[in-house]
Amino acid sequence: MTVEEIKTDTVYELSPHHHAYINPYIGCSMGCPFCYWLKQDGWEGKIKVKTNLEELLEDKLKDWPKDEYLYLGSVCDPFNELEHKYHLSEKCLKVIAKYEIPVLITTSAATDVVLQYSDLLQSIPKLVVVVELSRIPFIENMNQGGIHRGITCANLLQEKGIKVWTTLAPILPGITKLDQILNLLHKEIPVYIDKLDCNAEDILGKRTLKWIYEKYPDLLKEYERIIKEHDFSYFSAIEKAYAENERVKKFPFQLTD
Repeated sequence: MTVEEIKTDTVYELSPHHHAYINPYIGCSMGCPFCYWLKQDGWEGKIKVKTNLEELLEDKLKDWPKDEYLYLGSVCDPFNELEHKYHLSEKCLKVIAKYEIPVLITTSAATDVVLQYSDLLQSIPKLVVVVELSRIPFIENMNQGGIHRGITCANLLQEKGIKVWTTLAPILPGITKLDQILNLLHKEIPVYIDKLDCNAEDILGKRTLKWIYEKYPDLLKEYERIIKEHDFSYFSAIEKAYAENERVKKFPFQLTD
């Protein structure tokens, strides 16, 4: 993984749903084989740092609608391993807090950074931290009897009175255990779930099948059905099994006061 410092002229990007995403960084070091951003040229092996983002942010946000959410983190984890050095997400959050703008933050599990910023996070009236639980290193460590750093992070934030949601997207049959995750999470934290949806011809499908072949060969036939035939019956069964569980939710996020 290499680091590249860049200048940007874009404060935020709009999603297909017209949500405004701020990304202080571009890239991720997790290496999950099903990551959507693998489709983006130049994604792998590099994290780009937008060193001038703070300079542009103040002007863009001073007239931001007070009831419109900003999203921090989509093509990056805003609390990644470089935040200790650059503090870009901290600087963005201070501007957001100054103007009392609602914000939804997406992160994986940088518990130390999150706790370092807990006072800042608590100062933002409308804030949700979404912790992604599908990161392969954390899932595998939990399955081997260790901790799941994302679950630890989510629970610590909840204990500090910060609104926390989690995502398990995708659920990986035979690998991710929704019951176990629900039991380990604080009982007030919901989990947004989604299926594994990729194609055998694209980089996501190829990487995922290669990973399954190497690490979980007994599951290969099931994953070939999911990826090659788009057989999502496993996910339909999960949706049915948890239909009455209010903690298990479907996308999109339900951003209501």
